[in-house]
Amino acid sequence: MTEKLPDNLEEALVFIQKLQTEISELKDTVNKQNIMLSNLNEMLVKGRKAMFGKSSEQLSNINGSEQLSLFNEAEQESSAKAEEPTVETVTVNSHQRKKRLSREELPASVEHKKIVIDLDDKNARNAAKNWSA
Repeated sequence: MTEKLPDNLEEALVFIQKLQTEISELKDTVNKQNIMLSNLNEMLVKGRKAMFGKSSEQLSNINGSEQLSLFNEAEQESSAKAEEPTVETVTVNSHQRKKRLSREELPASVEHKKIVIDLDDKNARNAAKNWSA
C-alpha cells in the first residue's frame, strides 16, 4: 500500500471500492491456482500409480519404451488360420545299469581277510573315550 490514504469521504469510498475489486480479483486467482494445484496432484498420483502400481507390468508402452512387448513375440507371430501341430512320440532305447558290487558279492579273485579284535573292559572304555573326544 504505497498509495496515499484519502482525505475526504468520497475519495475514501472510491478507494474502498478499488480495494474490494482488487481483493475479489486476488480471490479468483487463488481459487484458480488451488484448482490447478489439485489437478496437478491428481495427475501426479495417477502417474505414480501407472508407473509403480500393481498393474504397471501389464502396460505395453511406458514413456515410449517397447521393452514389455518383447515377450509377446509368440502372440504377434501366431495365426488363427494355421494348422494345429501333430503330436509325435519319440521312443528312447532303454539301457541297463551296471550292477554294483557289495562286500558280500566281491569276486573270489580279490583277496580279503576278516580280522576280529576283542577288547577287554579297560581297553573298551579307553576306546570309547577316545572315540567320543
